[in-house]
Amino acid sequence: MILNYIIPPVIGAVIGYITNDIAIKMLFHPRKTYYIGRLHIPFTPGLIPKEKKRIAASLGKAVGEQLLNEETISNTLISEEMISKLRSGVEELIDSRRNDTQTVGELMEKVSPKEVADKLFCELKESVTTHIYTKLTEAHLGEQIADITIKKAKSKLNSSILYKLTGFIDDAMIKTISKTLGEHIDKIIEENSESFIKEFTEKELDKFRNTMICDVIKKYEDKLPDFTELVISAYKKLVCRSLASVLKGINLSGIVEERISGFDVVQFESLIFGLMKRELNAIVYLGALLGFFMGFINIFI
Repeated sequence: MILNYIIPPVIGAVIGYITNDIAIKMLFHPRKTYYIGRLHIPFTPGLIPKEKKRIAASLGKAVGEQLLNEETISNTLISEEMISKLRSGVEELIDSRRNDTQTVGELMEKVSPKEVADKLFCELKESVTTHIYTKLTEAHLGEQIADITIKKAKSKLNSSILYKLTGFIDDAMIKTISKTLGEHIDKIIEENSESFIKEFTEKELDKFRNTMICDVIKKYEDKLPDFTELVISAYKKLVCRSLASVLKGINLSGIVEERISGFDVVQFESLIFGLMKRELNAIVYLGALLGFFMGFINIFI
């Protein structure tokens, strides 16, 4: 009599356990297609071996478009936590170099080949020279210089004869003279300033390159917070401007899809079970538990 109450729940539990265990194993097994003659045996291969390419494409699309899309990565890279880490990193780097007697050039040559450092300084020299020259020529300082010079010259003429002569020079005439003289000055600046700026920039950069790191830090101590914020600002701009093209270039979706497609079924199975072993076992045990209760309920039905 007691067995009538024990056997059905136990059988239900065993059936539930075995059924769920087989169902999970059938996700990966069998790993190839089987035939009886020309007749294809159903459920061969298993679901995942059969649909591996589609699963790889779906996972790649999910990772690239939803999990690791441009917005998510951008928000992570410029989050308060990341900016705080960057700020701390820059400050720690500066503090670690306060007693560094290496020159700027020597430090650069340690982190990159000498040819690269030389090229960087050369490009920096050209860039600074071009920037200053462009700003100087676009400012059209000639007329302003001429106007100030003529007005000051006029105010300093003390001789009565010269004063009478200059008395005829009104503001309109000063403006005309200033414009003509200014055009000549602008032309002189345009034709002669580039070589001077280039020479000056080269000397200053060479001086900076041969300055010890500790001396640079001491000299610009009060500017270090501004430098730190400049680095952070440059970092944010780099992320905002370049992230889209970088992600497009590396194609995360394609990488994930290719990587998963490259797994053989054994590797893929090991990966899934390595990540979800406890959860899959829980499903098996849940099947046993449900089978037990169904068997128990069946007694009273």
